[in-house]
This record gives sequence, structure tokens and C-alpha cells, in this order.
Amino acid sequence: MGARQRRWAWRGVVGTVLLAGVVAQAQPQAIPVWFSGFENGWPGGEWLNWSGNRPDQPGTSSWTILNAAQAAAEGVTPVEGTHVYKGWINSAASSSHRPYPGVSFDSIHGGGNPDFPNGVPSPFVNRFYVWMDWQPSQVSGFGWMSYLTLSNNVDWRVTTMSSITPADRLELAHVGPYGGFDAGNGWERLQNVYMPSRQWVRFTVYTDYRAGYDVQYVWMDGVPVFRANGGNIDQTTDYLLRAHWGLYASGNVPSGTMYNDSIQIWTLTEPWTEFAYEPPSPYEDNPRPAGDIDLDGDVDIHDMDLWIDGVDAGATGTPWDVNGDGTVDRADADAIAAILGLLPGDADRNGRVDDADLNLLLSRWGQAGDWGDGDFTPPGTVDDRDLSVLLSHWGDGNTAPQVPEPTTAVLLALGAWFLGRVK
Repeated sequence: MGARQRRWAWRGVVGTVLLAGVVAQAQPQAIPVWFSGFENGWPGGEWLNWSGNRPDQPGTSSWTILNAAQAAAEGVTPVEGTHVYKGWINSAASSSHRPYPGVSFDSIHGGGNPDFPNGVPSPFVNRFYVWMDWQPSQVSGFGWMSYLTLSNNVDWRVTTMSSITPADRLELAHVGPYGGFDAGNGWERLQNVYMPSRQWVRFTVYTDYRAGYDVQYVWMDGVPVFRANGGNIDQTTDYLLRAHWGLYASGNVPSGTMYNDSIQIWTLTEPWTEFAYEPPSPYEDNPRPAGDIDLDGDVDIHDMDLWIDGVDAGATGTPWDVNGDGTVDRADADAIAAILGLLPGDADRNGRVDDADLNLLLSRWGQAGDWGDGDFTPPGTVDDRDLSVLLSHWGDGNTAPQVPEPTTAVLLALGAWFLGRVK
């Protein structure tokens, strides 16, 4: 895996979810399937190649990926990581297809997961975060702003969740009629809910397309708000094939801005039955080991590389504050190194800091790199800071004093002289 490439990818490892406070249901297993914090951008990276990703409606709307500093300038803090998706509307349009991030989970349209060749199996859960800023009063007549679209077929017979105007009330659509849930074909509100403005909102959506279940539940910041069955939930396949999030709005919406972050999908080995509680996320709710920057459940050299990338981009807090002292600094990198048994400066990870590590570092001087290239510190480039780390730990890990070869001795002397010049 190349430098600066983040490992948000298909998750096929079963993780046991412990249901805090839930004792009536046997503990199901959660299978993490897919996660995006927009660290690889869009389209591309963790986003699958699918032509339905609408990059732009020229003149009416657009999109970008903001880093932490750019988001902070707009009053937004990433939920996790150092990036967020931003889509915005400049004017009304002839089409509702504004710029929205989408994925295709089946192999027909590319990007199929070898662990899930038919798509994401039911029952599955989608958790995502939305930060919304729009003025429903500016919309002429009936309009809507959508936050989620799910489909278990290739024809886009979907279920959606949107704010509608003029009431600005959250609703489900393309399920059975309102009030028909108890009869097996409809939806109902468990709370009267409205989308708050200019703050992060967490939605968790549980869906089971299987015959005899065909049900969908929605929680908003942990509170159950909708339940539904029938309509487009009752389709011919049991798998999630298509999904997209904001920004998707009726053409008569003239303005608005939406941010997304931390989009998660996992499947459960058993149906969920305790609907007073949202299913815990294997990405957020399970305790993760300190230093697990990529949220895959373990700590490895990729976490060290991601820590350097994140700090370079302005990351703060969890998970970059590895030692929990409230500050993200070199001590956190040292903590990851200690977990991995790494010696600072040991680029080739052979347990010694020696001429082989120095040669690796010098061969990548001035270039972007990872730990294996001699990039031990932010800001993501092999430079004098990394050389200083290596020289200060020269000879560590050797059982006997190391006598450098003549060429190495010259390089060490030059390195020490250079560091003296730049300090």
C-alpha cells in the first residue's frame, strides 16, 4: 500500500457487539462491511466507481471534500478523522440529482465485495452523520431535502428519508402509506422530529428486506423515530445493492449546504428485536485498542502511518491522542511505537537502528513517505526531523556497540553537521 493511502476498505471480519443495557436479546454478531470518513476523497478511494455519483450540476450545485482546517473555518468539526464531505446548492435546478455521494454494492455495476458478492445481506444497519443548513421557507411550494436513499434492486425502487416543506418535518417515503405499519404495509412516527440546523445529527437505520421481516427502523441521536414496512422494503432481493446520502433535493430548493461524515454499514447475524435501542456500531461503540487509528480492531504499522498523516492534516482528539493526555504530540507516536515494539528510527523494522535505516531515509529525502521510508514524524515528508529521530536512536537494539561502515560514518557526520546548521 502506497504512501498516504488510507485503508478504509471492505470489512469482512466478524466482530461481537456487546449490547450495553440490553439483556432481553441474545448478543448478535456484527459484521463490519463498509466505512467512509471521506479520507480518500470522492469519487474514488473508499467510494466505488459508479456513474450515479453526481459530481456536479453546473451552475446550480457543487461539492468538495474539506480538511479539518477548512471545515473549522465553516464552523464544522469532523466527526472522525480529518475530512468531511460538503455539498451545496446555489440555485434551483431542473433535476433533483444534486451532488451526492453514493455506492454500489453489487458486482453488476462494479466494486463488488468478494466477501459479499450479492450485496450487503439483510439484516443490515447504516449509521451516518449529517450537518444541515437550509431555509425551508425559501422553497416555493412542496419540496424536500433528502438525507438517505437505500435500494435492494438495480432499478432504484428505493426507500428515502427527507425533510419536507413547508413543515420541515422528517418523513420516510416509498414505503407503505402512513399509519399502515400494524397492518404490515406502512410507516409511522415514533416521535415528531425536525431536522436541527447547523449541528451534527446521527442517524442509525436498521433494514431487513427478507420475506416475513421486511422492516425498517430509524433512530435519531439514539432515539427511535420511525418504523416502516411494505412498499419498496418488500422487494425481490434480500440485499442492499445501492445507497446514497446527501446532497439530494427537489429542483425547487434554491439554496442549502450539507456535510456528511462517518458513514458506516454493517450486517447482523440475527434480526434485531430490541427497537428501543439502536444497534451498537462495531466502528464506534465497541472498545477499540489505543492506537487503532484506522478502526480495524488492531494496531499495526498502517496506524502509525495514518497517525502521521492525520496530525499533518490537523487531527486532534480521539483516536490520535493515543496516550489520553489531552494533547496530540510526539508522545502519542511513541505510544504506538511501544505497542508495536518499534524502535524510533528503525525504518526496516528489524529491531536495530543502523545504516540500513539511514540509507532508506536518505533515499526518500524530501519526498512523501511512510514509516518504512524513514518518515517517522509529521508533516508527512522525509526531512531533518526524521533524520534527527534516527540519529538520536542510532545503535538502539544492538546487543553490542555498532561500528559504522566508512560510508555510513561519513553520512552520520554529515547528518549531525546538517542538523546543527538547521537548529
